[in-house]
Amino acid sequence: MIDKEILYKIAQSSKLKINVDEEEMYIEDLNKIIFFIHKLNEVDFEDDSDFHFVNQFNLNLRDDIRGKFQSIDLIKNNAPDFRNNYFVLPNHLKKERK
Repeated sequence: MIDKEILYKIAQSSKLKINVDEEEMYIEDLNKIIFFIHKLNEVDFEDDSDFHFVNQFNLNLRDDIRGKFQSIDLIKNNAPDFRNNYFVLPNHLKKERK
């Protein structure tokens, strides 16, 4: 069972901040997850051959067709930002300053 002490150890090791108002919700959710995992461990798949069918299908995949190479200038002109032979993407991950 997860209690407040274990909850805060998990929060500290994963660098999460938990509000006092949310304690019971997190404890309940984590206990549900642990209960579910214990239930999954009870399932016996030893004699079940129904899971072997996945590899029996032949997938119809298209053949790769080699196409004509487009010039690098055309690629550069269509790129929003291209510098030093690289595509430059906007940075969506911003570092928090403390």
